[in-house]
Amino acid sequence: SCKDFHCEAGTQCKMVDGWPKCVPLPSCKDFHCEAGTQCKMVDGWPKCVPLPSCKNVRCEAGTQCKMVDGWPKCVPTPSCKNVRCEAGTQCKMVDGWPKCVPTPSCKNVRCEAGTQCKMVDGWPKCVPTPSCKNVRCEAGTQCKMVDGWPKCVPLPSCKDFHCEAGTQCKMVDGWPKCVPTPSCKNVRCEAGTQCKMVDGWPKCVPTPSCKNVRCEAGTQCKMVDGWPKCVPTPSCKNVRCEAGTQCKMVDGWPKCVPLPSCKNVRCEAGTQCKMVDGWPKCVPTPSCKNVRCEAGTQCKMVDGWPKCVP
Repeated sequence: SCKDFHCEAGTQCKMVDGWPKCVPLPSCKDFHCEAGTQCKMVDGWPKCVPLPSCKNVRCEAGTQCKMVDGWPKCVPTPSCKNVRCEAGTQCKMVDGWPKCVPTPSCKNVRCEAGTQCKMVDGWPKCVPTPSCKNVRCEAGTQCKMVDGWPKCVPLPSCKDFHCEAGTQCKMVDGWPKCVPTPSCKNVRCEAGTQCKMVDGWPKCVPTPSCKNVRCEAGTQCKMVDGWPKCVPTPSCKNVRCEAGTQCKMVDGWPKCVPLPSCKNVRCEAGTQCKMVDGWPKCVPTPSCKNVRCEAGTQCKMVDGWPKCVP
């Protein structure tokens, strides 16, 4: 019994398998809790309890919940209501607090080339200087700057322009012109690239490969009909094996192999085969050989195990 059994500090006596043993006292030392909880000793045992928070706290109008000294508390909500600012400044909430900041204006704003400062919704903003950049014109017209403003005007086109065989009409410097039709015919590309027509022009582009292809989890890149494609990674997920076998990945492919067992394992004298961590292993056969019993008891095999009995 634990009656006269003395243990070191930080441990206590417990009966284990009928014998007194010093075991560590319960504590929060190595106790891991989920996010949003912390370890506390409850009735002498470590327990994960919710962290104090504002999550379920309801405060009156004009107040808000804040953590004060580790506890949720309703405090007045900061506002610009009673704040007076100097001329040229105004009250704004900054990081949840009222602060006098300069009144927005274009006075000290420098804009990039092609933009100018305008007040938008009370704030200075650099907006594009009027230009043809974002103007969309109808078919057959183009944007031109007229008296400082963008305007859609008729444009020269290849519409009624006829070219000889092997040539096509292209707009050159804003005018229609017959130029040789682009093709991959005389284009030589470096190793690892091939010629393709891109937007009507021959261009050497990388030969399709899995080199820079990123596939989702559970898939891998394979070349299919000359193109990289993400296909399911071979796995044991949907493989059904016969009784006495299990699926294992062999050389990157799922295969049904015999289940590990003691069936064909031969052990030396004094040992027997047992399944350990899913694998057959020869372990010493239980016996009274090395068992020492207290006075008045002797070792007997009970249910295949040595035991001290009167």
